[in-house]
Amino acid sequence: MTTNKAEGPDISNRILLNTVEVISCFDSYLRFESYLATRQQRVIVNGFTSEFKSTNAGVPQGSTLGPILFLFFINDLPDKVKSDTFMFADDTSLMRTLSNPYADIQLANTDLKH
Repeated sequence: MTTNKAEGPDISNRILLNTVEVISCFDSYLRFESYLATRQQRVIVNGFTSEFKSTNAGVPQGSTLGPILFLFFINDLPDKVKSDTFMFADDTSLMRTLSNPYADIQLANTDLKH
């Protein structure tokens, strides 16, 4: 996963497709793969346009499927972290009771890497 400061984390399409494959049928997987494959993007600044570049992360901004793909991606997050997880819409909080600050900070950092 990479981070784009303007838009937040970019989700690798391969990771996203693996998640879709696990929770859906083969036909749906093929549709999502087609939707995410061979995408390109460019930037326009002050009237100057860059060349198109291929992208293998994220979903199209403003897409109808974007929120559904996001839910697919975060669906198993509580199972992958040791902290208590509280989720609502696109907001996630990880909470821990601190008993050994150094060890608990290490565990929290491990959770954040997931």
